[in-house]
Amino acid sequence: MPSSGLTANQMMPFISRVVAHPRNWSVHTTALLLRSRLESTRSRTVERSALQLQALIEQMPTSDSAPKERLKYFHQLPLPSKWEMEKELATRYTSLGVTRSALEIYSRLEMWEDAVGCLQRLEKEEEAEKIVRDLLEGRKIESDLVHTRARSNLSEGRLHKLTSAREAKLWCLLGDLALNSFGATQDPENAKKTDIEHYEKAWEVSGHTSSRAMRSMGSLKFGLGDFEASIPCLQHAVAINPLYARVWFTMGVSYVKLERWNDARDAFRRLVNVDEEDAEGWNNLAAVYLRIGEEGMNKDEVSN
Repeated sequence: MPSSGLTANQMMPFISRVVAHPRNWSVHTTALLLRSRLESTRSRTVERSALQLQALIEQMPTSDSAPKERLKYFHQLPLPSKWEMEKELATRYTSLGVTRSALEIYSRLEMWEDAVGCLQRLEKEEEAEKIVRDLLEGRKIESDLVHTRARSNLSEGRLHKLTSAREAKLWCLLGDLALNSFGATQDPENAKKTDIEHYEKAWEVSGHTSSRAMRSMGSLKFGLGDFEASIPCLQHAVAINPLYARVWFTMGVSYVKLERWNDARDAFRRLVNVDEEDAEGWNNLAAVYLRIGEEGMNKDEVSN
């Protein structure tokens, strides 16, 4: 369902009609789910929408309708499974800051990467790191990966590529955790060194295809003030995926710090092409153009 105010205005009258006059369990449940999704986009009703979705999930093992009634419109209605609705509820909990409840759902559904994100928000880096290492060593496995491996139509090469991408993502998670752990506050230099090692491992494991590893390493080196070293990492990242606006921004600032004005101009131009509403990007682009103009005027004065 597309997210826009026009969609909500057009759909809500139909949904209200179905909710007020229920005739079929599946149709009624789908209408309640769609109403919950529409209300989740408004700040005044987002909490109510989460409660509505929770109530829908709790009534899924229902005995108030016969299987024949529930299956009548099975192919016509986009009614998801209970597990998909639980995943949606966890995502909504996360957006509301109800992190512990989201963590319980993600753990039950074995969505370990999302569970690690929740543990990070709860500042439980040690527990998160244990989960990531269990995933790397095969003691745990994500539910999505089980489904992927069960698909018989995947070629061996495709399956290997997916496995490598997953492992690289896990090494990136370890790098993020190392940077934000309690030990990082005690020994920040060693934490940053460990962090870079994890990102380099992710880059190697992925076969030099992990944009996330290069983004993270480039941002880390930028934060350390090593602008010259951050640029190649950021260039690798945008070569793989050029649609990350903040990578172009970081690259542009790195060029500005090194006074490479033409390169900075090109980076900021790519930034505003990706995100036309980035006011800071437009401001920096204008500043770079002014600086290039000043440099050109100074060269003319010297030649005269």
